[in-house]
Amino acid sequence: MRVSISYSIDLEETPEKVKELLQKDVLKIKREVLPDLDQAIAALSAADINRVAVATGEVERAKEAIQDVATKLVDYSTILKGFLNAKIQLAQQARSLAQESDSSTPTSPLTEESEQAPEQNDEPEV
Repeated sequence: MRVSISYSIDLEETPEKVKELLQKDVLKIKREVLPDLDQAIAALSAADINRVAVATGEVERAKEAIQDVATKLVDYSTILKGFLNAKIQLAQQARSLAQESDSSTPTSPLTEESEQAPEQNDEPEV
């Protein structure tokens, strides 16, 4: 039976944490799955019914370990997608704030006056 355990980490730590978890699962595959499959292959090399039974057990153990890792991979994928979505959302918010501050920057009265063209009076002086 699987249970969910959750805790929070800083957003920027997410890729590193997932990397650590993946490394553990890669080690599990190397230490458990590959040896079980090697033993199953060796057992099947002999045409003995008892060795086929051994191979069946090895394949079942490998399958269970792979299913465990596959379930974790789904979790890691979900975590990484959430990380990407959060980063995209933060970038969009930063862009929106930058655009808002650019468009709402008040113009000083001195700047407004200097930008206006001097008035020309076409009437002759008397």
